[in-house]
Formats: sequence, structure tokens, C-alpha cells
Amino acid sequence: MSNEACIQRYFRTAMCQLMRGDVVAVLNHIYGRQVSYKSGVMTSRNVINGVSLGETLANMTKDDFTSSSSTCPNYQAFVKGLSTSCRALGHTPEAAKFARRECFALADYLGLNSLFLTVSPCDECSFRVRLFAKPGDWVR
Repeated sequence: MSNEACIQRYFRTAMCQLMRGDVVAVLNHIYGRQVSYKSGVMTSRNVINGVSLGETLANMTKDDFTSSSSTCPNYQAFVKGLSTSCRALGHTPEAAKFARRECFALADYLGLNSLFLTVSPCDECSFRVRLFAKPGDWVR
């Protein structure tokens, strides 16, 4: 079982120990990092040290990519030309920027929303909100 599947299972479990805020925050952070690292995108420059990327790759052999190839000049030039970016974690400014862009794109494609629901602190007195928020507790 993968780490992501295990964490997802923990989130669906109705045990009181796993419904505490600190546990949920830690599991969410771990899950976000696991998902983030699996969504990396590698990009490369077109020209590396004045030589096109295609020519650099054409001159490389299988031995250039072995573990002892750190001294090979072609390998060093290739690695310096690469950059990798992962998906932003949920609490970072980059993630907020991505969410805003997605929200604006959705509003542009489908139009503005006609119904918007939110749970505010005054809803803590609501029977249904308290029932769903704490499934193991007695609700009056």
C-alpha cells in the first residue's frame, strides 16, 4: 500500500484520535508533499554552453548517465541546463496563485457562480454542522 493510500484511508477513518486538528494538519502536510513530489516537470534550455540541446544529447552515451559520470563534461552541461518544478504545497503563496488562476478560469469558462455556500463561526450553533464536525460526540 502506498503512503498516499494509507493517508487517504486515515482521513476516511472515523476514529476520534485521527479527527484532532493537529493530526489532520500533519497528515495533510505529509500527503501534500508526497503528491507534490510526484508531479515534477522537467524543463531544459534550448542552448547549453553555446551548443543546442539536441547536439548535446546526441554526443552523450549510456556511460555518461552512470553513477560515476559526475566528471563527464557532457553530463555536467546537461544537468546544469535542466530545471525541475513540483506542484505547490497547499499552504504556500504559489498554491494560492494557482488556485486563483483556476478559479478565474472556471468563472471565465462557465460564468459567475449563482450559489455560494460557506461555513462561518456562527454556524457552530447549527445542529447539522456540529453533527458532521464531530461524529463521535453527543450533539444537543
